[in-house]
Amino acid sequence: MALEKIMLSMPQVEIPITHTFADGMYARTAFIKKGTAMTGAIHLQETLQIMVSGRVSVATDREDARELSGFNIMVSPPGTKRAGVALEDTIWVTIIRTDETDPETIVAKLTTNDYAHLATHDTAQLNNQEER
Repeated sequence: MALEKIMLSMPQVEIPITHTFADGMYARTAFIKKGTAMTGAIHLQETLQIMVSGRVSVATDREDARELSGFNIMVSPPGTKRAGVALEDTIWVTIIRTDETDPETIVAKLTTNDYAHLATHDTAQLNNQEER
């Protein structure tokens, strides 16, 4: 993503993240300050995206930019990448199905920054990895 390359050349800010785990689920909560521009990783499996509060302008590789405010729940298909800017302080939660409990391992196994990796990845297998 050309935008991401430009953004990485700018001063970076730390976005505070909390990690919550429950029976086969991982919630990654980001606390995004007003004015923060950001891009996300490409998720290799379907996720839930929950905007708890705030206001953002966000676009994906599949959709033009749109403004979201307040509480929103979205299903995000495998292969989705987002870019956006926080127009107000925002709390955003990503929920991922996994039995892993180490955030770094989860990111390494279930996300990528390379569309070529996505093309060779079996997302159907990932989505069914933890049948109960």
